[in-house]
Amino acid sequence: EIEKVNKTIEKYLQAFESGALTAELCGAKIAELKDRITALETQRAELEERRKGVDLTALDMETLLKMVDEFEEVLESGTNPQKKHLLRQVVKKVQIHNRRTIEVWYKLPNSSLVRTPEYLAPRVGLEPTT
Repeated sequence: EIEKVNKTIEKYLQAFESGALTAELCGAKIAELKDRITALETQRAELEERRKGVDLTALDMETLLKMVDEFEEVLESGTNPQKKHLLRQVVKKVQIHNRRTIEVWYKLPNSSLVRTPEYLAPRVGLEPTT
């Protein structure tokens, strides 16, 4: 966002230098944009401060590899309800900004790896087993 605002400031300055924009209007627009940059920098500082307070647990490579293997196994051979449940456990948020920009936020499930609940598991045979 800050980079985008800086590019907009550059455009206003170029328009002023070419004579397409008056000094008063250019000055007012640039002042608004600089206020926006200040707000964004304040927001960034707040986010960095909040990030320092987040306690992230370290993941060992063995656990991570096991999770990936189980993830692939469910996606390859699981039922549709199992796949849906797995994706709900792993994908936290999807943001679509425009046709070319999509943001996907992933999370690691708190449960033991990526197991699917038994009620989503395929049933053996036609009759319940005892």
